[in-house]
Amino acid sequence: LTVPAAYYTYDDKGRQTNTQEDAEKKYLASLSPQERTESRTETPRTESNKRTGRPKKWASEAERKRAYRGRKQ
Repeated sequence: LTVPAAYYTYDDKGRQTNTQEDAEKKYLASLSPQERTESRTETPRTESNKRTGRPKKWASEAERKRAYRGRKQ
């Protein structure tokens, strides 16, 4: 769990005085119940762990060919 720095306490010399577990407890207590259960959303991936769909450079095969033909001239 990544905890923001504000949930750690430090002494006057800059040394951390509470543990990671203490900071996590304080952080989780401050979150609303919805934020606690919500996870990051990721784009769907196939079994090979690559994103599906055509790359954004060309929306279609026709556009790709048109761009290629334009370069040849």
